Amino acid sequence: MNKKYICVFILFFMLSLMGFCGLNKSRSIQKEAVAYKVFSSYKNVLGARISEGYFVCDDMYKAVLDNDKEFINKNLEHIKSTFNIQTIKSEIIDKSYDGKLEYLVSFDNERLSFDFMIFDSQSKQYIKDKIIRIYVDIDEILSILGLDTDFDITLSKENQIRFIYKDSLIKIIYILLSISIAILFMYIYHAFEKLSISNHYDVEGLESIINILSKKDGYTARHSLEVADIAVKIAKELRVSRKDIKNLYKAAILHDIGKIGIPEHILNKKGRLTEDEFLIMKQHPQLSYDIVSQFPSLNKVAHIVKYHHEMIDGSGYPQGLKGKQIPFLSQILTVADIFNALTTDRSYRNALTDKDALNMMKNMPLNQEIVNLLEKIITSKNVNIKQSKNIILN
Repeated sequence: MNKKYICVFILFFMLSLMGFCGLNKSRSIQKEAVAYKVFSSYKNVLGARISEGYFVCDDMYKAVLDNDKEFINKNLEHIKSTFNIQTIKSEIIDKSYDGKLEYLVSFDNERLSFDFMIFDSQSKQYIKDKIIRIYVDIDEILSILGLDTDFDITLSKENQIRFIYKDSLIKIIYILLSISIAILFMYIYHAFEKLSISNHYDVEGLESIINILSKKDGYTARHSLEVADIAVKIAKELRVSRKDIKNLYKAAILHDIGKIGIPEHILNKKGRLTEDEFLIMKQHPQLSYDIVSQFPSLNKVAHIVKYHHEMIDGSGYPQGLKGKQIPFLSQILTVADIFNALTTDRSYRNALTDKDALNMMKNMPLNQEIVNLLEKIITSKNVNIKQSKNIILN
């Protein structure tokens, strides 16, 4: 064989290998970024909830001053029970803080270390020379979030946690197969490389997030897919642009991802939530926004997600927006979300019929034009609006 052709073949061979390895690396980095954001959000929620619930308290303030370890340990057991974390350990440490932060988080070998300042119930006084340090095994947090099987973790020199995606053998096989057809596909690979990475970002990235969430809460994962389907049907009837429909679909898929930071005993409670539990649950739109907004290409999606529990009369959350202050795509998502929730069996009630759900929604502070359109879609087409799963992103 002519040496020139051999060199060309080797060049194609090497470029093909480098190209496909690069694509796989991009996919791994994306999955690692998702895992880190989910972990980081959960860590922040855990720290905030423990601080607010246990260390901004007159009784704890007095117990630490009196070195009342029995009281402190009793509260530690309550924290274990509340957050379903069994590896928690604590100790009182002599350390000075200036009172500006309620807690700090760091990594101590294979543990998360939370340093909590001790405030009185009004948050006006704090103990200046003592803190309570709580340790939680990282492995247990990863297990709670469903990240333990797909990721390894390492600590950098700066003592920062890093997620490492476990590449499977099948990916190596795909690389080898791709090499065998390098000449045929090398030219078109470069033309479509950016498109492939973008498609991964749109499709595989979302699937990774859904997979993580489904390990913690199967209902929420199914609910998100059904809400996405309903929202897209409404948007198409409204002749929303194709780009906005894509963003709405992604927002519907991701609107409840913040629930991964809500304690499981609240998330999966069989019965109605207490007032305190509902206050915790109401944090999930902001948590969803915090996770999704970390990805620049999902910036518009993040804002749709953030406002999916706002109501036209200002009674919603997290910001109490009114009327046109609420993004229109968020208003569509809200209607789809509520309709699916009402027509789905829950632990504390049976599913409503489509008709009963729509009648109830007509008395809610929603965009009633969207509600009426949803009713028109259901009655005119005589379809089960929750069954279609053929939405595509391309």
